[in-house]
Amino acid sequence: ETWRYMDQHWPMVAKFRPKANIPDSQAGTHPANRVSTLKYGLLTEVLQMGYSVLISDMDLVFISNPFLHLHRDSDIEAQTDGFSAAWSYGSLGSVHDPTMGWGAGGLYVQTFTLNVGCMYARPTARS
Repeated sequence: ETWRYMDQHWPMVAKFRPKANIPDSQAGTHPANRVSTLKYGLLTEVLQMGYSVLISDMDLVFISNPFLHLHRDSDIEAQTDGFSAAWSYGSLGSVHDPTMGWGAGGLYVQTFTLNVGCMYARPTARS
């Protein structure tokens, strides 16, 4: 139905209709996981055709042009779930708990957190 509508209203616009099959590995999973699988399968297909992609969740609203805010200095740019600089970019931390005896201290790496609800990907080998 969508294809027919596009042809009727915008016949000169190029259209792309992917094969959207949910893999067997996602059978029985939460519906949101199945939709995400389709989204990333589509993303892969479009990147392999040589196009850059801005992909976003359906609950995201742009109030200005998002392309003006992209750095385009990496293969993939995504929003973060971090609420502080350390959480957004990652950090080294330590713990000291005397109740643990001789192994009371240690270092850990807190990696950065990405939220791929809004993501820009360039068609590179790494992405």
